[in-house]
Amino acid sequence: AKLTIADFACWAWYGSLVLGRLYTGSDQFLQVKDYLHVLLWAKRLDARKGVRRGRKVNRSWGESHMKLLERHSVSDLEALEKQEESLTKPE
Repeated sequence: AKLTIADFACWAWYGSLVLGRLYTGSDQFLQVKDYLHVLLWAKRLDARKGVRRGRKVNRSWGESHMKLLERHSVSDLEALEKQEESLTKPE
């Protein structure tokens, strides 16, 4: 299925809710497992590089490699991704 601007507009809040990120247990409260297509939609968007990057912009909470207080250029995101890679590589 083709994604539209509506998918991206809704995903920021509803996708996070469906994936259980908005508040603890939101996925259980909504009984997401009963709505396979909604869950697949949320996971499909979540897997996109641009969405993963966008979740980090202007984020002031969480681990340092998951937040970018200000974004002035793509190099800001690239530096953050390098930091994240260095944390996940085995020594």
